[in-house]
Amino acid sequence: MLTLYGLSGLLGLGLMAVGKRVVPADVGDAAVLWYVVLREQLWLLGGLLFLAAAPEAARTTGDQAAAMRRDEQANGAAVRAGGSRSL
Repeated sequence: MLTLYGLSGLLGLGLMAVGKRVVPADVGDAAVLWYVVLREQLWLLGGLLFLAAAPEAARTTGDQAAAMRRDEQANGAAVRAGGSRSL
């Protein structure tokens, strides 16, 4: 969503910056330029970084869940065998 928001804002404000869309009077040309050069670029970059990080987060979260299941199974087997296993 961040990527789409940044891209749509960049396109919309970019059209304003080049004169293809009317700049609202309460915004002004200087603000449009600031949005195009800095603000929308940051939204787009943030979205792209989030998309790049999401697969890694999903992978490591899956690894942690699998490790927890293995520990629970090992602890359950130790208790059934009459011993106790501390974490």
